[in-house]
Amino acid sequence: MPMVAPQSPVGADLHQPDPDEPVEVSPVAFVEVELEKEVSMAVRAIRDAVEAAVPEIVKVRVLKPYRVVWEGKPYVGGDVVEIPSDTAKSWIGSKWVEPVPVSQKKEIA
Repeated sequence: MPMVAPQSPVGADLHQPDPDEPVEVSPVAFVEVELEKEVSMAVRAIRDAVEAAVPEIVKVRVLKPYRVVWEGKPYVGGDVVEIPSDTAKSWIGSKWVEPVPVSQKKEIA
């Protein structure tokens, strides 16, 4: 069993003021914060984060002889798949896929 050093009773080392002595009071200042500005900043930050998290969707065509898998589904040469733009950039850079050109019908509409 470990040895325990004796300790003084709780509060024995603290100075106990005399209840009859006058006590000095320090001034206190309260600062008001405009809650609406903080809320609007938080709402703006959340909205910006949500918008940044939603990636642009891009259509790509898988090049032969490659096979890619997106969300558990395999795609082979000639298949068209819709993927986020950041993934499309990587796959296009690796020459596994090519971007599908936007049809003129979609440009007019």
